[in-house]
Amino acid sequence: MTRQAEALEQLEMWKDAGDAWKVCVEAGVGGATSIAGRDRCARALSGTTSATAKTASHNKPKPKPRPKVSSALNDLGSADSEAVSRLRLANAAADRLDDEKFALSDVVADRVSRWRAGKENNLRALLASLDTVLWEGSGWKKVGMGELILPGKVKVVYMRGIGKCHPDKLPTTATTEQKMISAAVFAALNEAWDGFKRENGL
Repeated sequence: MTRQAEALEQLEMWKDAGDAWKVCVEAGVGGATSIAGRDRCARALSGTTSATAKTASHNKPKPKPRPKVSSALNDLGSADSEAVSRLRLANAAADRLDDEKFALSDVVADRVSRWRAGKENNLRALLASLDTVLWEGSGWKKVGMGELILPGKVKVVYMRGIGKCHPDKLPTTATTEQKMISAAVFAALNEAWDGFKRENGL
């Protein structure tokens, strides 16, 4: 449960992540981590504009770049040590990554939403259409619905799918967009798998 909440939070899907953290807290899973996650999502939701207005708009304006926050490192003057230089570089790299994620968030959310549409809780349909959401060169081979009749076979294909999109198993050459897609797909498959297990007594 916490993995799903973390993946949703990474995609900045604050409402869904908040709901997932809330379930974790109520189930007594994750302890302080779940409570902190729930609180983070609540703060993020209270500081954002209406998500429904954002998704209702077909002509989305280009995202504005995040304002640059002045760093205490800028006040150190020219007598920088090697450690301060490394820290500056790390901060700059983190800022670039955040900017890239922000710019890609709508594209990734749209791609994953189109894949999930109408089959959110249907694990077989999600697995059969997994090739439509994963990127070219992901190594995923399309699976037909005829191969997903038996629950045992569904479990095998699910495990292969999770292996392809698990955030820790992505190649080091994966792009930021690919990492964001894999995190969303990972969360969606886990959610559908939980329902599938209940329905089939696995």
